[in-house]
Amino acid sequence: MTSSSPAPREISVVCPTYQEGASIARFLERVRGAAARFTDCRLAELIFVDDGSTDGTIETLREAERTWTSPRAVLIVRAHKAGTVSAQILGFRRASSPLVVTMDADGQHPAETIARLAGAWEPSVDLVVASRYVAGGHVEWEFAHRALISAGARRISRIALPGARRLRDPLSGFFLARRELVSELPPTDPGYKILLYVLAMHPRAEIREVGYEMGMRIAGESKLVRGLGFIPSFLREVSRYRRLARSSPRRPVSPAGTR
Repeated sequence: MTSSSPAPREISVVCPTYQEGASIARFLERVRGAAARFTDCRLAELIFVDDGSTDGTIETLREAERTWTSPRAVLIVRAHKAGTVSAQILGFRRASSPLVVTMDADGQHPAETIARLAGAWEPSVDLVVASRYVAGGHVEWEFAHRALISAGARRISRIALPGARRLRDPLSGFFLARRELVSELPPTDPGYKILLYVLAMHPRAEIREVGYEMGMRIAGESKLVRGLGFIPSFLREVSRYRRLARSSPRRPVSPAGTR
């Protein structure tokens, strides 16, 4: 009797985009090249949720949507800027795979790490987070004050949200999750840190962290470069997730039952 290898896990990737014209073509090349080398998982689709870019981002993505077959490229265009978190929730809802990775399209999240996230998942796991602060992780900040702001934001997250205390990198924007863990989140005001929202609503989710080296941005700048202007909006976002968690009934996070 001949034994057959299990089929590779199918993964969808969700990327929120806005004015990524300077980087999106190179990002597409990197992801497609990396996906061709995956052995234990298969990248089924890249879902881009764009908030009305005017710099050529949409045109580049439409061409990929028209010509790509494996993986597929799917473009969703919203009429106005409605925030990263709502874009990611929409992308998860449109995903065809039960496991979904969300990542940025600016080059800081290495496409090769998608396979490592998938490899760390097993049926008992709800969330696999790419972390800069565990073994194998690394980050070099472009500006010293960004490191200080990030450290402060991590501390605030852990104080406000019990689920965030279980991670070394609760601000990561790069992770794999069961589709329903994100797709079923209630609508919320515009925000940036969807992982904090997930941790607030599912504080007992089964989590793993995988170290990764955060790359340099292909183009553009982070909102953290703007310095202290980030802090008030971040505090409001964390407070909002805390309130939503307190007012929402606890539900099982996976078909296996409650944790």
